[in-house]
Amino acid sequence: MNRLQMQSQGGDDPLRLTATFMISTEWSSWIVSTAMARFVEACIEATPTPAWVKFVDVKGRRVRLRVRQIESITQGREPDEPWCE
Repeated sequence: MNRLQMQSQGGDDPLRLTATFMISTEWSSWIVSTAMARFVEACIEATPTPAWVKFVDVKGRRVRLRVRQIESITQGREPDEPWCE
């Protein structure tokens, strides 16, 4: 079980299926759904770790990047809220 699954199964955890996550690298970032963040995290934690991961962001853009370039997966806000305040 990965960290996102553990968070979503907690009764008091505010994580909902509509929450978004940001996948960040040194040079770019993408906003993804909870399901896509879980998929990417599972790829990162897999043994052996794959060289590449493919995913789709919330705007429908297809992304392919090297797993080792992912710096963070951050839980964000609800889809209608901005990331910056």
